[in-house]
Amino acid sequence: MSCNDIATELTSLVERGDAHPPQEQGGAGCLKAGRTRNSIFLTVFVGIAVPFFFFILGRVSVVGGLSSSLRHNVSSSSTRSKYRRVQGLGFQIYTGGAPAYINNDTKHHVPNPECIGRFSYGQLVGEDHPHLQCYIGHENATVDVARRIEIMTDAIERAHDLADGDEETLKVFIAPEFYWRGVNGAYLFLDEAPGDPETCGPVCQLLVGMENIVAQKRFENWLFVMGTVIASEELPKADPFDYLFYNFAPLYKGYDPAKHDFRGKRFLVPKRYVSSSDFLTPRRHLDSSIFKELVGEELPEHDKTVYNPHDFDRRRYDYRAWDEYKEELDALGYTMIEYDWLMMDGLSMTVEICLDHQMRTAQSAYNGDMVAGRTTLIPSSSDDGLDYVQIPFYQAQVSLVSSAGMTVMSESLVLTHKGTIFLQDGLSNDTNVMYWNTEDECESGLQFDGGTEAVQRTAFLSVTEVLFEHHTIDDFGKYDLYGSDWKERINETFSTALYPPQITVFGAVDIPDIILDGI
Repeated sequence: MSCNDIATELTSLVERGDAHPPQEQGGAGCLKAGRTRNSIFLTVFVGIAVPFFFFILGRVSVVGGLSSSLRHNVSSSSTRSKYRRVQGLGFQIYTGGAPAYINNDTKHHVPNPECIGRFSYGQLVGEDHPHLQCYIGHENATVDVARRIEIMTDAIERAHDLADGDEETLKVFIAPEFYWRGVNGAYLFLDEAPGDPETCGPVCQLLVGMENIVAQKRFENWLFVMGTVIASEELPKADPFDYLFYNFAPLYKGYDPAKHDFRGKRFLVPKRYVSSSDFLTPRRHLDSSIFKELVGEELPEHDKTVYNPHDFDRRRYDYRAWDEYKEELDALGYTMIEYDWLMMDGLSMTVEICLDHQMRTAQSAYNGDMVAGRTTLIPSSSDDGLDYVQIPFYQAQVSLVSSAGMTVMSESLVLTHKGTIFLQDGLSNDTNVMYWNTEDECESGLQFDGGTEAVQRTAFLSVTEVLFEHHTIDDFGKYDLYGSDWKERINETFSTALYPPQITVFGAVDIPDIILDGI
């Protein structure tokens, strides 16, 4: 997202009372930095930061790394989780719109064959000039979902072959945002009934497909973020713009069906904020002559492409509409992760989708809950089933982000000492890097980049300062999902114009042990 897009997004939200803009770097709350090898230190000069961290660390100790004056006498067996390490496995596949133009072998700008003849041409919001793309997928939604399930299954199988086999290592598989969306830009919610083939529409179909994958003994120690689903629901009104829009991530804990059922193993993570790049503006809302001139073809008259809610000043997904489905979701064994926080087998975790990470939804939930007296309850899953507990005030041991056009943002982190964040993006296959930016006014300061990212944060305290050290996990490998026939394997389901699908496998890292003093 461009700097202007971000400014417009925040201004609109603040004017409508939906959010407060994140504090800009500079001024009274500015961040200072120094570079040490692959790590960067940040010194935070904020009045409340030092006493707040002393208060937290007075009640909670995280084993290792803290100043000796702050370290508690604790044993290494203090963790409440059966997992000692966590391993990130990212499914790197391009999930954005296919570019209408590509460079051919002679470097000439030519129409992309993937888009020719499609009715799903559109334009990205906020571009200074027409930046045309098209949605890729099968016109038959059932076929489209079946193909995406097949590719997702291949990715999970490949990840399983490459993963750490230790039972004390939690394997975290993450697919990018927009993995499930179809040729019209969104799957249409139908009157669906899982288990009944005649009334199981595309959303139902993909959920059932994912449920079948994770219900295997070999995935007992796996957590899956299966990308995100873009869906729309038509309201019973004459106005063609009366649609509800949803963007949510299906999240699953693998299990052995011979020992456990699916209760407490299925979750949905709704996205709150609509980014300017979440949807294409359909050509019917633009000057069709421009499309004809640029594309050089007569486009099909029919156009079922969903409209772009951002064009109509809709900055949030229809989050509250989920309340109407709670009973139905409960019956299917799905639990809503409403505040982007959950406990999984004793581990504190956050899960955010793209722009929500930049808007600090998990951090805001944490801060608001602390101020309100810690009354918020979040799901807690274990082998014993599902419970609800308070948001842990020691923050997250592991954070996850599924995105398309987002990177890890240090100011959005809500990680405990030595906590780790994994991010999988659907618009980049760049290598996981960290750097200090002094040239870009909008994105100055500490920056992370990469299609698949893993970052750890460490806290250091003195009498006058709170220091955060960030470093990327550089122990990783990239592995092709398919061979030289990769274009044929994903053609007409995902764009092949950018890069081949890969699995990025990080080395397992220790999960910080948490000590609760009298709590």
